[in-house]
Amino acid sequence: MTSKTSRHAKKMPAATPEQRKAMTFPALKVSFEHTNDDWAITYLPRVRLATLILQRDDMVLEKLMAGFVKDGLAPDMMDGLCMTK
Repeated sequence: MTSKTSRHAKKMPAATPEQRKAMTFPALKVSFEHTNDDWAITYLPRVRLATLILQRDDMVLEKLMAGFVKDGLAPDMMDGLCMTK
């Protein structure tokens, strides 16, 4: 995938040492106790839904969400997306 850039686009200035230092963070101890099948059954449908949502523009997404709200699916869908983020 390629992206076009304008010949007149201004370059962002390089990050300052203070900005680079602000982007550091400590490591977290995280346990992952899912098997591949368990994780796939639990999260893969939500990941697929998120990728489908990202492929739509705001106009299509507004109509799609209106349908989810009308059918009462929006709360569960939003919970699933929040769990997946």
